[in-house]
Amino acid sequence: MNRQSHYSTPKKARIRGTIDYLESRRIPHFKSDVFRFHGASQRSGWRALAEPEDTGDRSFHSTCSETRGRKRKLSKQDLAQIERFLEHNGFDGRTVP
Repeated sequence: MNRQSHYSTPKKARIRGTIDYLESRRIPHFKSDVFRFHGASQRSGWRALAEPEDTGDRSFHSTCSETRGRKRKLSKQDLAQIERFLEHNGFDGRTVP
């Protein structure tokens, strides 16, 4: 027996999205028809619907400090010193080398 592997996330998302759309518009439908349209068996279609939806904002949330990316050339102290210099000397301070 040739067993099919699990469906990819885009296929599951299409199944969920189609059913969500039909239900939000109150269009009468059978879920088995949606599964057949997307080429999924009923068992796999119901499994895709039963999985918890992770619809977070997909942002990186962590309590750790950021370690990715390029190192800063100026520290926060350097930036504060530059800001104080500009506030003290005004617009003409911008042209001082």
